[in-house]
Amino acid sequence: MPHDALVRRDTVLGTGLWRYTRHPDYFGDAMVEAGLFPVAAGSWPGVLTVLSPALLTWALAAGTRKTPDREAYLGPSGVQRVRGERERVRPAPAEGRKKDLSMGWKPRQNDRMYRSVVHAGKAVFAALRLPIIVTGTENLPASDPLAGRSRRAVPGHGAVVAITHFGYLDFAFAELVLWNHARIQARYMISKRAAEHWFVSPFVHGLGHVITDRRAGAEAYDDALAKLRAGEYVAILPEAGVSRSFTVRGLKTGAVRLAAEAGVPVIPVSVWGAHRLLTRGHGFSPRRAWRSPVRVHIGVPIHHAPGLDVAEETEKLRRELQDGIDTCIADFPVTAEPGAWWMPAHLGGSAMTDAEREAADVADLEAGRHSRG
Repeated sequence: MPHDALVRRDTVLGTGLWRYTRHPDYFGDAMVEAGLFPVAAGSWPGVLTVLSPALLTWALAAGTRKTPDREAYLGPSGVQRVRGERERVRPAPAEGRKKDLSMGWKPRQNDRMYRSVVHAGKAVFAALRLPIIVTGTENLPASDPLAGRSRRAVPGHGAVVAITHFGYLDFAFAELVLWNHARIQARYMISKRAAEHWFVSPFVHGLGHVITDRRAGAEAYDDALAKLRAGEYVAILPEAGVSRSFTVRGLKTGAVRLAAEAGVPVIPVSVWGAHRLLTRGHGFSPRRAWRSPVRVHIGVPIHHAPGLDVAEETEKLRRELQDGIDTCIADFPVTAEPGAWWMPAHLGGSAMTDAEREAADVADLEAGRHSRG
């Protein structure tokens, strides 16, 4: 066999569609399934077909990752011969280079992808007939010019959006409000652990979110600061995890510090009711989700003066977020039964008290789980 042909046969192709999946046919299969889902989602039962593209993509990304045990297949001497021939015809990869044959797509920031995700989310919410009740929109900044069909970032016009975190979908309803108001594409601070998930990773990169590493957060902080100075909206869930008491607990200081350094306001966004759809310890139930209302309140923007007391301003933000939650609960269109799991303990619900939540967080930390949900 000619030398060049042997090199080509033994080289892992990483261009074109091959960079996304182990074989182009796999990529096509995933796209066909994903393309059929919006058609099926036109009616309520069809929303459940999201399992089909999700499971297929998982199978292509993870299920084909395993390779045969070469030593058992070829025998020890056969493995050595293959390795020797490979090293002879192809140089070893550069140090630190990782060969990932799974779904390793990390697209560049893309407004079209952001719009597609927003419209997909709106379609799901519409299929579930979710009434979304919003107050305080007058507290949102005026609309900026559009670049095509999305907001154009204008330096000096950015903001930090601080969102309560009682459930796993709070961020989606906050983004929907921002998008409907001014086509705002918020860049969320997302943990490295979540961003490395095979299904989530392409969206994190394509939507321009900021990946945070809790052990080394300086890089993420600088990235978020640069986006703010460029006129982007950076969204943060400052509780850093689901609050199982369904009250706003102590916040991380990052939101206040970022806003003060970038010279932009913090916009408090309180979301109530989304935790009834999906939260820690309570999975998604189509029956419970059907026509389940979600309440969103936008508080007055908080501007920080130079030389601020970070701890004091962070506590002020916590109170503003809790006031927003109280506003949402006051006119929430669903009357909770006594002992309802989704209501705070001080309002007659069976959620954890603040003391129980704090003890549970400590137990999580000691058990090696993330202490913030």
